[in-house]
Amino acid sequence: MTDNDNSQKRESDSSKTGEHLPVLSNKQFIQLGSNIAHVDLTGLTEQQIQELKAKHANTMIETNKRAAELVTDVKILRESLSTMAGAANEVASQEGQSITITQRQKNALGNTEIIIGNTDAAQRGKLGRDTTMIWFGLAIVIIIAIVIIAVTRG
Repeated sequence: MTDNDNSQKRESDSSKTGEHLPVLSNKQFIQLGSNIAHVDLTGLTEQQIQELKAKHANTMIETNKRAAELVTDVKILRESLSTMAGAANEVASQEGQSITITQRQKNALGNTEIIIGNTDAAQRGKLGRDTTMIWFGLAIVIIIAIVIIAVTRG
């Protein structure tokens, strides 16, 4: 069998299985998501190739799952902002009424802090401090003090 016959055989084999692995210079590749990035499978055993294909498929599934989660988180954040802005606008449009709405959330997008309203606090745009870090810092100082006392007495 010639090199050209091998190339044609690989192309026909991949089309039968539904796989789309480009054959370049008589080599088989796994495409990594762009037209440039790929993994050359030349010289690998069939078992190694199948393991790489399975790992690649799992990675693509996880990447798509993560992308879908991010899209959902963005939609939820957009809905929350819209709801809070609508409520703030409704209250603020009534003469003599003031409103401040605050929200903190952690999700796949990271930490989001929102403050909406027509009060001085809302105009400053600063939420109250998150006391978690203060307590954490205080705990570290106490632990260090205990260690120093134990070492100097010991």
